[in-house]
This record gives sequence, structure tokens and C-alpha cells, in this order.
Amino acid sequence: MKLQHLLRGCGALALACSGAITGGCVDTDNRPPTLEYITMTILKPSCSSANCHSSLGKIEDLAFDTVEAARESFNRRSPGGILRVMQRKGDEPMPPNDIVPDADLELIQAWIDAGSPGL
Repeated sequence: MKLQHLLRGCGALALACSGAITGGCVDTDNRPPTLEYITMTILKPSCSSANCHSSLGKIEDLAFDTVEAARESFNRRSPGGILRVMQRKGDEPMPPNDIVPDADLELIQAWIDAGSPGL
């Protein structure tokens, strides 16, 4: 699982530095700050193992393995509250044995700042 997150983090770094040949790294993230994209590329791989926040496990009645399940979970808990837990703030940081890359956390924050469209 750690390798999966490492590879995803490397992918984000490669995306951010894709302009290196033409003049250096860029500071923009061109990934879409949408519920659909965030669910399938960040939340599902980071949070929804069968024993955690999947439709099967649904710890604390939260599931992030489908867009509809994520929508329902965000309607039960605020997106900002879930982001704070993923930022490793509070008593029980999530995911417990891994760290979500900063670029992914920033994309979730951009989605929240845009009013959490799709909820």
C-alpha cells in the first residue's frame, strides 16, 4: 500500500515538473478539483480498503470507494473536517499508516474553496 502512495506521489511530482524541459517546474496543478476526480484518484486508494471506509467496511459510516458513497459521507461529515484528519491533525490522523501527499491535500482544499461542487 505504501508503494501505491509513493507512486501516486511521484506521479504528482512528475506532473508538477512536466515543464522542466521547457523552463522549469510549474506551480500549478492541472488536475480537476471535482468530487469525481478526488474520489477516484485520492480518496478511494487512500481510504477505502475493505476494512476501512469502503461500502463494505464503512467505519464511522463513511465510505469513499464510489462517488455516490463519498457524496453521502461528505453530507454526513464536513469536507473540511475530513481534510483536517487527512492532514494528520487531531487525535486520529487518517490514513493511519500512510501520509496523503501535499499535492493531493491541496487539490482537496481547492475543491472545498470552490464550494465543494458535486455535493
